[in-house]
Amino acid sequence: MSSTADADNSKIKRTLEVYQWTIKDFDKLSDKPGLGLESPIFSSGMDNDQWNFHFYPRGRNEDSKDYFSLYIVLDKTNKPEISVRYKLSIYNFTTGGRDFVKGSQVRFSTAMSSGMRRFVKRSEVFIRRDNYIVNNELIICCEFDFEMRDEFGFSSDSIPKVNSVTNDIWSFFERSKFSDISLVAGKKTFHCHKMILAARSTVFSAMLEQNADSKTSRNMEIQLDNMEPTVAREMLRFIYTGKVKKFDGKMIAGLLSAAEKYKLSDLKVICETELYGKMCYDNAASTLITAHLFHLKELKDHCIKFINKYLSKVIHTTGYNNLEAEYPALLGELLRAQAADDKGRAACNTVPNRTIKEEI
Repeated sequence: MSSTADADNSKIKRTLEVYQWTIKDFDKLSDKPGLGLESPIFSSGMDNDQWNFHFYPRGRNEDSKDYFSLYIVLDKTNKPEISVRYKLSIYNFTTGGRDFVKGSQVRFSTAMSSGMRRFVKRSEVFIRRDNYIVNNELIICCEFDFEMRDEFGFSSDSIPKVNSVTNDIWSFFERSKFSDISLVAGKKTFHCHKMILAARSTVFSAMLEQNADSKTSRNMEIQLDNMEPTVAREMLRFIYTGKVKKFDGKMIAGLLSAAEKYKLSDLKVICETELYGKMCYDNAASTLITAHLFHLKELKDHCIKFINKYLSKVIHTTGYNNLEAEYPALLGELLRAQAADDKGRAACNTVPNRTIKEEI
């Protein structure tokens, strides 16, 4: 993305490890969902990396129109991946501090983004406008913490984390302690706990209630049809801990299928977020297919915009070939969006110094 037009209206400066983006003329920003502002490129000085911010003052889509959406994007690096722990925030002019701090730890690759669709409610900012918007300027902050290893290979990520309640509950599953129900996937049997399954899934809850008075309820067994044992284990990890440990293409597809079947909406969100964060030229088309098959509208819209922007690279991938061969209707939808985008871009070219534009 070019940031030439945006650079006239904003600036990036480095304060130790914190990067600040000053957005000028805030009240002139678009009030339409999905229209965003792109910051100038900046670098941390690590591995010739180049970053920028994507900011949507009215949210990235209709579902987030009452929020600011904010993302950090790795535009370029000379390494396959960069492991970063980042924190996004808004500068408080009154206290000199940073508020609404949110972040994550992510392994970035080129053209990959990470952030929050619902970063902060607009009302929370505007109710204390004098703290956050001064002289019609808003300052976005980002603190980077790169994974650094010393000569002995020590990493800050190797420090043991304190056990939580979920770790303890998961240990009961792994040791089959006090289990009272079995789930079977293929030839693998998992010894589980009815209370946990019922609390986390309305589908499992209905199954258990239906058999609560039967003589076999104490030795109840549920078949997880058409589910690989590895997928079943990760689904159960999510049910017990709210987390997923292992991700790859086949795993995510299996987990999305399980999430739909057993009404695990948060698992679906985790998978969608993982796909969004790992999108690159090579997997964009296959990710679009996955988003289409599992009705992930927000991810699907993002894929279409991403592919249309980097079409010259995506068109040579296996995923795009599969899209052409197996999903003609979806390909047609992609091409129609590209035509509409080209038409809109041509119209934008007639407006000088336009700083608000649609982002991926």
